[in-house]
Amino acid sequence: MMLRRLAVFPGGATLEAAGAVCDPGGTLGDPVDLVAALVDKSLLVEDDGRYRMLETIRAYGLERLDECGETAQLRRRHATWFLALAERLEPTLRTAEQLKALAVLSADHDNLHGALRRAIADGDADLAVQFVLVLGWYWWMRGHRVEGAGLAVAALALDGPTDPDARAMACGVAAVNGFDGIGEATQVNAWFEEAFRYQGQHPMFRLFKAVSMLFRNGSTDETLEHIGVLARDPDPWLASLGELLYCHAEMNVGIPYDAAASRFAKSLAGFQEIGERWGMAAAMQSLAEVLARRGEFAAAVDHLEESLRLFAELGTAEDRSAAEVRLAQLHELLGRPERAEVVLAGARRTALQVGLPDGIAFVEYVYAERALRAGRLAEARRHFNDAAEILTGAQASAQMLAAVQGGLAVVRALEGAPDDGRTMAAVALEHARSAFDGPVAGAVLEDAAEVVLLAGDPALAVTLLTAAETIRGGPDHTRPHLATLASAATAALTDAERAAAVARGRATTIETAADLL
Repeated sequence: MMLRRLAVFPGGATLEAAGAVCDPGGTLGDPVDLVAALVDKSLLVEDDGRYRMLETIRAYGLERLDECGETAQLRRRHATWFLALAERLEPTLRTAEQLKALAVLSADHDNLHGALRRAIADGDADLAVQFVLVLGWYWWMRGHRVEGAGLAVAALALDGPTDPDARAMACGVAAVNGFDGIGEATQVNAWFEEAFRYQGQHPMFRLFKAVSMLFRNGSTDETLEHIGVLARDPDPWLASLGELLYCHAEMNVGIPYDAAASRFAKSLAGFQEIGERWGMAAAMQSLAEVLARRGEFAAAVDHLEESLRLFAELGTAEDRSAAEVRLAQLHELLGRPERAEVVLAGARRTALQVGLPDGIAFVEYVYAERALRAGRLAEARRHFNDAAEILTGAQASAQMLAAVQGGLAVVRALEGAPDDGRTMAAVALEHARSAFDGPVAGAVLEDAAEVVLLAGDPALAVTLLTAAETIRGGPDHTRPHLATLASAATAALTDAERAAAVARGRATTIETAADLL
C-alpha cells in the first residue's frame, strides 16, 4: 500500500512528506519502517534523506493506485501538502533565510510543478492560482522565469472561481516573471492591470503598482512619484527594491552618474542589512554599470564578480548572462583580451542554457561590436545579422532591437553606404524611443552620430553625441571610440557652429532625436 501511494510523488519524498501524504492517520505503521522495508527490497532509492523510485516502478505504482480508486484522494493530499510547504517558505525568500528556503523548494521542484500541472490539467483554477501565487518569487530568484511564466499563463487562463485576492497577487508575480519568461507585452500588461486594479492589502501590491506604471508609461513624473513612495516603504525589502527601481527609472531620464551611484549604494546597503542575496546581486550589478561608465573599470569588475558569486549561490542562470557579458567587456578595456574571451564564451553558454532570445542576441551583439571596433567589418556584419535573426519572430525587447539596428547602421555606413546607414539609424532610434531606456538611447544616438559623420555632417554628429550624454547622464567610457569620433566631428566645425550644435543636442530628447535624421 505504501509503495503505490508513494508513486504520487513525481520528485520523490522526505519521510515527513511521505507520512503526511500517504498515511496521515498513521494506520499503516511507522513511516520510517515502511520506507526502510521498501529500500531493502530495492523498490526505493535513498538519496540524502529523500526517497525516490525508478520510473518503471512508479508507473506500476500509479496503475495500482488507480485500480484501488485512490488517485484523486492522494493527488489532493499531495497538492495540499506542497502548497502548504510553499506558503510557509514564500515570505522567507526575501530574507536572510532565502538560501535555505530555495534549497527546500528546489529539492521539491518536481513535486511543486507536478501538483501545479495536475491542477491545470484538472481545470482547478483556485488551486492552480494558489500555486502561482506562492511559487512566483521562487521562479524569479531561482531562475525558472520561462517555465514559471508559461505555467502562469495556463493557470490564469482557467475558468472557475478563485479567491480574488489570491488571483490578483498571482497576476502580479506572473507579470514580474513575464518580463523575461514570455516577453509578451500585452499579456504582461494585462496581468499588471488586474493586480493594479484590485490593490489588495498585501505589501506586494505596492510593488506591482510601481512596476506596472514603469512598464506601461516609462519614467514619467507620475511613475517616479509612485516608485519614490515605494522607496520609503515600511517594509525594508520593498524599500530597498524601490530605491533600486527609482534609480533605474531616473537613469532613463539622465540622472547624473554620481547621483545614480549614491542611490544604488543605498539600495545595496538596504539589501545587505536584510541579508537578501538577490537584491544585493542586482544592486551590485547596477552599481558596477555606473562605475564602468565613469571609467572605474577595476572597481566595476570587483562589483560584477561579487554579483555573479551571489547569483551562483542563488542558483540562477537567468540573471548571470548580462553580468558576464559586461565583465568580459571590462576585461577587454583593462587590457585582458584572453580573460575577456573566456568570460564572453561563458556568457554565451549561459545565454544558450537560459534560452531567452534577448540574452543570446546580446552576446552576439558584443561579439559584433568587438569586431567592428577592430575593423573587421565582415565579421561584425555576420554577428549583427546573427543577433537580428535571433530576434526575428521572437518576443524581443525594444532595447535589443535598437542596439542591433544601430550597430548594423554603422557597419553599412563604413561599407560605403551612409544614406542606408542613416535610414537604419533612424529605425534604431524609433526602437529606442519605445524602450523607455536612456542608456540604450544614448548608445544608439552615438551610433547615429558615427553614421552622419561618415555622411559628411559633423554638426549633426556633435548634436547627437551631446544628446546622448544628456539623455544618459554623462559620457560612456566603456566606448572609447567615442573620444576619437567627437574629436573628428568638433575639429570640422567653427566655434560658433560647435556651440550651436551642442545647444541643439542639449535640447534634444529621445522623443525628438529620430526627427533629426
